[in-house]
Amino acid sequence: MRPGDVVGDGASRRVSPLFFVLALVCFFFTFAGVSCNTARAKQAVSSLSGLGGGGTTAASVQNLNRCLDALSGANLVTYSGFDFAFGRAPSELSDIPSICQSGAVSPSASSSAPSQATIGTQPLDLLALIAVGLGVIVGAAFLFVQIRARLRLTIAALLSVIGFGLLIFAQVHVHAAIANTLNSAAAGSGAPFSVSDYFVINDGVAWILALVALGAGTFYNVAALLALPAIAQDIPSDWHDPPPQPAGAT
Repeated sequence: MRPGDVVGDGASRRVSPLFFVLALVCFFFTFAGVSCNTARAKQAVSSLSGLGGGGTTAASVQNLNRCLDALSGANLVTYSGFDFAFGRAPSELSDIPSICQSGAVSPSASSSAPSQATIGTQPLDLLALIAVGLGVIVGAAFLFVQIRARLRLTIAALLSVIGFGLLIFAQVHVHAAIANTLNSAAAGSGAPFSVSDYFVINDGVAWILALVALGAGTFYNVAALLALPAIAQDIPSDWHDPPPQPAGAT
């Protein structure tokens, strides 16, 4: 297989924008989620029961533990990429386990803090979305507009690297922002402790896939750039200049 078959001018014009399209689609899905730290919560329930506080009984403690077991691994709230980019409220868990809906366990007790977990617009995620959107737009334009391959591939590679880096740094920032928001909401309700310790902030699959798409796009465009000299020399070995015609021949 010749280099031009994979990363030639025509192939790269069609393939390169696809990585940005995949990354853009990922923004519709989960970038992060907040689940219950069941082990920490059970310790708190056990301590409270041992102190005899909150009117706890053996039955209520048992129901609370069952509720926590049922919530294990489930995201109480989920954020999409667009939630981060535009400051939208996250989606809350709609299918609450039946044990958590019993009279002894109030659903709001386990989800009141996450329901207030809106963290506002995240500039890094917004910039990453802009970089990905530009990649889609520019890639689509280059399907019809003729431009030097080296310049086109350089632009695509730079946008991929920028989007990849912004998503990495944005995720670090949103973890801290979510924890601070949970603590602020709990403090406003009079909680004397750090409520974020009782929740786990998870990276979403869509965020990971967006990184994979942008990373693959970067690799592809850089490989195409490096292959440009080989593509230029990729001429069939049996090709020859046509023989000169006799003088006066038409």
